[in-house]
Amino acid sequence: MVHASSAHTTLDVYRQRKPQDSAYYRCVEDYFETLEQVYQERFEQKYGFFRPYAELIVMQIRESWMFTIMLLFQWNRIIL
Repeated sequence: MVHASSAHTTLDVYRQRKPQDSAYYRCVEDYFETLEQVYQERFEQKYGFFRPYAELIVMQIRESWMFTIMLLFQWNRIIL
């Protein structure tokens, strides 16, 4: 953020998000497959059928994360 009224400017530093470090991400990563396996027996009567797009979203997130890791690995191999 730039303050025009002061002689000195202050800039907010961008800090890259690391969703893989969050408790939510780790929980989904650790337990999503188990949820899929037990959903019908434990939750379907109360919440309805398991939505297929939930699995698609989790898979897309996993794939995008792995793609990012592969790109960074390739980039480091090129530079080093």
